[in-house]
Amino acid sequence: MNHDPMMRLRLVLLIWLLLPAPAAAGPSDYLVVTRAHYFMIRKLDYLANASFGPAVVHEQPGGRYWAVVGEVISGALTGNMPRQVYVAAVRQICDDAEDLACWRLEKLAVDGEIVFDRGEPS
Repeated sequence: MNHDPMMRLRLVLLIWLLLPAPAAAGPSDYLVVTRAHYFMIRKLDYLANASFGPAVVHEQPGGRYWAVVGEVISGALTGNMPRQVYVAAVRQICDDAEDLACWRLEKLAVDGEIVFDRGEPS
């Protein structure tokens, strides 16, 4: 068996070149969730003093589009604190994920009722 170091190097380089490139890392789940919560509060005034529970982020086909599913407890100021399940779809519309202007709310449903639907993406 030949233990030529150059041959090994060529083999490693060949394998490395044939491997698929890693997918570009998108924004963190935390950032996606905070964007969803921001838009929810702007869209529904009664959520301004709400508490948000844990949320799950589901990346959607087409890239830069996520569905956030979670629970919100509203009404802390009135003492009537219903728990509601929400689904918020948010889209990143430009490259700077840290810039709030690069995000928009596409759809929002609370307890199964659609409360906002932007329609077809532009």
